[in-house]
Amino acid sequence: MRVLVAGEMRFTRAPDGTIWTREGPAYPFFTRYLSAFDQVRVVARVADAPTVPPGAKRVDGVGVEVWPVPCYIGPWQYLRQRATVIRAVRAASRRDDAVILRVPSLIGSVLAASLERAGQPYALEVVR
Repeated sequence: MRVLVAGEMRFTRAPDGTIWTREGPAYPFFTRYLSAFDQVRVVARVADAPTVPPGAKRVDGVGVEVWPVPCYIGPWQYLRQRATVIRAVRAASRRDDAVILRVPSLIGSVLAASLERAGQPYALEVVR
């Protein structure tokens, strides 16, 4: 079974498709979910970059994939990309996924609304 983990993380995608972070949770953080699930899909904002940022840590790897949401910073950028962001977030989950929303999170709120309309349960992980 796959678990989908959604939250307000921002990652960088290198030209080879690998996903990196300088400030957010990295691969070891997401592998903790592999003790209960076969696969982890992380739903987060992803921006393309020409190189791997200095000091970055890898996010994706065996059992962990990242579903990219268009990268926005702040409410104005979100509003300009709102429709694209909502489509990407809604497309990330399947009916048979277990879903964990790391909240507070705009991405989590968008996904929660979609899941509630479909009658699909989800869990919350409260992040300070």
